[in-house]
Amino acid sequence: MTNDQILGNFRSALNSLNKHFIGSNIIEMAISLAVDGIASVLSLDAALTKLSQTTNMTARELEAFYETSNDMARQLGVSTSQIIDQTAAWMQLGVSSQEAAAKLAGLSSQFAAISPGMDAETAFSSLSAVMEAYGIDTHQVLDGVLSKINQVAERFRISNTEIAQGLGQSAAAMAQAGSTLEQNIALFTAGQTTVENASLVGNALQTVAEHMQGYNRQTGKLSEELIDLNIRIMGLTRNATFDGKGISLFTDDSRTQCKDLMAYLEEISRIWDKLDQKTQNAVSGQLFGSTNTQAGAAILNNFNTVNTSIDAMAHSAGSASQAMSSAMDNMDYKLARLSETGTGIAQNLFQRKDIKSIVDILNSFLGVLDRVTEKLGLLGTLGVGTGLLTGIKNVGSLKMFRLFIV
Repeated sequence: MTNDQILGNFRSALNSLNKHFIGSNIIEMAISLAVDGIASVLSLDAALTKLSQTTNMTARELEAFYETSNDMARQLGVSTSQIIDQTAAWMQLGVSSQEAAAKLAGLSSQFAAISPGMDAETAFSSLSAVMEAYGIDTHQVLDGVLSKINQVAERFRISNTEIAQGLGQSAAAMAQAGSTLEQNIALFTAGQTTVENASLVGNALQTVAEHMQGYNRQTGKLSEELIDLNIRIMGLTRNATFDGKGISLFTDDSRTQCKDLMAYLEEISRIWDKLDQKTQNAVSGQLFGSTNTQAGAAILNNFNTVNTSIDAMAHSAGSASQAMSSAMDNMDYKLARLSETGTGIAQNLFQRKDIKSIVDILNSFLGVLDRVTEKLGLLGTLGVGTGLLTGIKNVGSLKMFRLFIV
């Protein structure tokens, strides 16, 4: 039996009671609140079942988390089922403990709460991508990730959602190329403030980072592809450099040390204004990919933003917490908190085990009715239904009423 069917049965039973109180809005309100409360509990039970399938938590631990998740939801102004679902998602990624998963669920929910336009799934996917790429621990997430993103977004009037999208695309490749999270965010910001296309800028960073992975730091050797790229970039930038040699990937003529991605791009940015438009497009296309020329050029032409972003992130501690405090003054937050207070009341009034017992009774009754209707057919069923309806009016409504007030 689906949740909709269960709620339909409850509503029918309670409506039969309401017929004895014609004109009483109190009873109608009680019925509506009861059905809504049961719906909330059924939804939470489904989320808890999903969580139980991803963790080795005991039944007692699951019940305890069922209660505490509502407290976290009210604090963050999100739904209790979202907290449970997010915890399950983190557990599926291999987070070792329920405590760590629950904390991350709160952090990803907070990320969504302080980021207009961002849903919980996007917050989870981008945050998990960043944590995996850069090896960030749970206790570092708040100020090590969220505050940095929020500070830069506020400083340059772009959105957390845009930065999250860019990081989701580029973090793995950028980390593999040796870039830090701060450099990743800063380079993305430099491109996004001009291009205003998070997908394009994120893809540009992913492409240039993949090109740079052709350098083996252990052997100090370049792949054939990267050797060719280095030669092309040196040729394109030769006329703009003082020595006429162009910008090289290597730090000196011995070709034993390779520049990191950030240093390499910054060096190219210094001579960017000396290149004509055609050469700029060629350099950008070679580094960032032919479909990302505009985004690459924006990054190289706007490198002051890169450095300013890194400086802003160095002083970003507390930014995410301050943003959450501001979000708490919004009407949406207050309404969500009120709604989850109602959910908490429903958790107290409608115990999951009691609802399951009632569902079992309804299933048994419907099973008997199914067998009766199968034998009697339509006309016989109508006769039996009339008798049942009389019985319900005389007795059933009162019993059902007692069931819900006990």
